[in-house]
Parts: sequence; C-alpha cells; structure tokens
Amino acid sequence: MGEKMLRIITIALFTVVFITNSFGNSNLDLRNNISMIKKAARGRTRTVKASYGKENNKKYKYFFKSLLLPGWGEYELGNKNETKFFAAVELGLIASAIGFYLYSDSREDDFKEFAKIHAGVKNTSFGEGYWINLGNYESIDHYNTEKTRTGYADSRYGENKAWYWDSKESRKRFDKIRISSENAETMSYYLIGGIFLNHLVSAINSGYEASKIKASVNTTIKNSNPTTKLTLTYEF
Repeated sequence: MGEKMLRIITIALFTVVFITNSFGNSNLDLRNNISMIKKAARGRTRTVKASYGKENNKKYKYFFKSLLLPGWGEYELGNKNETKFFAAVELGLIASAIGFYLYSDSREDDFKEFAKIHAGVKNTSFGEGYWINLGNYESIDHYNTEKTRTGYADSRYGENKAWYWDSKESRKRFDKIRISSENAETMSYYLIGGIFLNHLVSAINSGYEASKIKASVNTTIKNSNPTTKLTLTYEF
C-alpha cells in the first residue's frame, strides 16, 4: 500500500510542476504585451487608464476553478456542453481508477491466499520482490541455490520466508493471478494520471475561452489637446 501511495504522489508532483511552469509563462507573455503598449504611448500621453489587471484576474479565476474541478470554469462561462464533457470524463476516470485499484487489491489477497495453500507460505507481509521470486522458483531451496551460484549469496532467504510448491501448475497459476493484480494496479495509476490531465486540460480550456471574451480593457491616451482622445482596446 505504501508503494502505491508513493507512485500516486509522484504523478501529482509532476503535474503540479508542469502547471506552475505553464502559468508562469502565460503571465510573463501578458506582462510583455502590456509593456509594449505602454512604450508605444510614452511621450505622447498625459493620462493612461487601464483595467487589464482586473480582467486578467478574471481569466485566471476560470482557469483555477476548472483546475480544481473540471467543468466548473466552463459552467460559469455558460459552456454547457463542455461542462458536461469534462464532468463526465472526470467521473468516468475516477470510477475506473477505483475499480481497477480495488480489483488489484482483491487479486493480491487471492494470490497470497493461494500461496498459503499450495506453497506453505506462513507470512504474507513481504514485499513485491518476494512474490515475484515465489512465482519464478519451485522452492526456497532452488532460489537460494541459484543466488549462491550467481554470486548473490547475500540475497538468500531465511526459513521464515520458505515456500515449497506442490506442483509446477500451482506455481504458474499463482504467477498468473499475481500478474493480473500487478496489471490492474498499473492501469489504476494510468487512470489517476488521466484524472490530473483532465483537470489541466479543462483549466487551459477555461482560460482560453475566457480570453476570447472581449474584455473591457481600455487604455485611454489623452493628448495635451483636450479635444483629442485616442482609445486602445487590448484583447487577451
């Protein structure tokens, strides 16, 4: 169980790093564009009024809402079809991940119980490597002999880890059950990765959809002549 949680945390950390980098780059591009507008107007203006910061915050509000809950940002933007799509994907991925995870645990219980009955295993609290070896060697004696022969005597098992398969067919049956548990666990991790990806895609989509809405970001440039007025509209 500890190894499973470690893998989940690793997937989450990679996703957070990616999101942070994407957010930083997007914010930098916006600042650069605003800076260009200011430079173009410099020397000809007396007053500059801009509300881009407020609208930019609104844009990221939708981004972070969808990052937290896929479809939330789309819902507030009035995109019902996209809301349903991201919500359905989220529910499907979560249900599938839970299903594969529970199936993996169930098969793990099955192969450990099978090893008790057909190989005489007394303790089932050993790590993954032990169970892999159990499926590859007919008995602890065969395993220890092989390790001694190949120069890995330190890897030999003590009698507390002993096993003796009652037949080759039982060993193969055990290994088949163990592999099915392992495959189901791997699939659950892929689905967890898909959940994080769905959050990210929905967040990016919300930010993009919000940026398509013409924001009231007006930069007013007034010349020294009070009768002259130039208004620039910056869309992001």
